[in-house]
Amino acid sequence: MHDLGGRYSNWKYAGSPLVTGNLVILDTGADGNSTVALDKASGRKVWGAGQDLAGSATPVPFEHAGQRGVLVFKTRAMVAHDLAHGRELWRIDWKTVYDCNASTPMVVGDKLFISTGYGGRSARGALFQLGRGQPCEIWRTDKLGTKMNSAVVYEDHVYCVSEKAGGQLMVVPARQAYSHSASVGRR
Repeated sequence: MHDLGGRYSNWKYAGSPLVTGNLVILDTGADGNSTVALDKASGRKVWGAGQDLAGSATPVPFEHAGQRGVLVFKTRAMVAHDLAHGRELWRIDWKTVYDCNASTPMVVGDKLFISTGYGGRSARGALFQLGRGQPCEIWRTDKLGTKMNSAVVYEDHVYCVSEKAGGQLMVVPARQAYSHSASVGRR
């Protein structure tokens, strides 16, 4: 990361590299190379993009409407890049206490689930509809919040251990149509 001019938040680097196809994706936080794709065989830089400080989550590949991309949860935003060229597709502003976005985002079909912890207004979860361009927020709740742990997707539901619920297991049915109020259940 040092060779690429990496910059990180208070928590240093915590996310793992992502290997997808012939690329290794790194969240470096470097100026102009905040997210970097390297050729996995040669180590040659394929593309670099962005200005954001590195976050603490592992990048996630996704495909929607024939578009292959990578989600990178930076310190203050969820950023989607085109996987082939690194062009920024969209971003969702997401600020947390201590700039700690550590939970891995989850893509479930055409939906994106984001959750973070650290109490107060920072501990929350949201579900977004993916489409062409900027995702549309379907709902947001402060009833759940992951901190360092990430959610798991199983049979169209997102399961997480919520800091807000005193460490209880929470389930979010991710593929159903929602109004703006979340249907979050405890298990």
